[in-house]
Amino acid sequence: MVAVTIVMAGSVVCANFGMLSFAKNYSMNSSHTTVRDSIDRIGASMSSAASEPQLISTDGSVVGSGSAPGIRFDQFRGGPYILTHPGGTGIAAGTSVLTVTRSVHKLASPPIPAVGDVLKIEGMTERISIASVTTGAIDAKDRQTHIVTLSSPLKSAVNWDPNSPKTANLLRANAYVVVRNGNRNELRFFPSAERIADFAKSTAFTLVCNNIGSAPNDTSPFSLSTMTDFGNRKLLNVALRVRARDYDNRLEKADSKNVNSAMEVTAIFTPKSS
Repeated sequence: MVAVTIVMAGSVVCANFGMLSFAKNYSMNSSHTTVRDSIDRIGASMSSAASEPQLISTDGSVVGSGSAPGIRFDQFRGGPYILTHPGGTGIAAGTSVLTVTRSVHKLASPPIPAVGDVLKIEGMTERISIASVTTGAIDAKDRQTHIVTLSSPLKSAVNWDPNSPKTANLLRANAYVVVRNGNRNELRFFPSAERIADFAKSTAFTLVCNNIGSAPNDTSPFSLSTMTDFGNRKLLNVALRVRARDYDNRLEKADSKNVNSAMEVTAIFTPKSS
């Protein structure tokens, strides 16, 4: 009986050690993979961005300084689109409807403008958000006209010679935002962020990771560096810390002083020039 008891006790100890080792290794590997994939995804977005990132809060408001739970930036969708000259010197300030033409040739064929997209007109800095689009027929020269209604009237006039074409490109706002969901902090990607008023309530996102760390600074991983690149664009700082939580209870009870499944990566990204 004594021998059997000793063997059983040893088996329990070995099994417990094995389970604890598995929990440690799984948690560390999971955290490492998740944070690396998340950083890679953010980096890929920044390298193809068509604007500098803007710091935002979960309610969509702009954060002027310090760190923030989210960033918003533009991605290039396509172009060029040719603006229709209305006569006179061009398009007057206060205009709320524009007519653009795109090529549908297989070697060009930029996408059809969509609600929430942004037009960037040649020579203008104004952000022109699209509220609705009416699409015309394709003509014999593989051209298609679109009547675009703007979310708000033009603040500035668009002046140009009617004998010269005026072009525009199509952009779409994207965002990464850390949002609280129950007892977890999730990093969410919003592929069309122009018309989202509150990111915490929006369901138009894809989940990047659901285990952002629980420390106070973990929910605000984004900030803009005081350094700039050769194009005078501010660099984006990302301090992302994730923590695997599959075996939290087990690790906290068994070895909380020696085990920390959190993995933190700090990275600096330069947005691509628009």
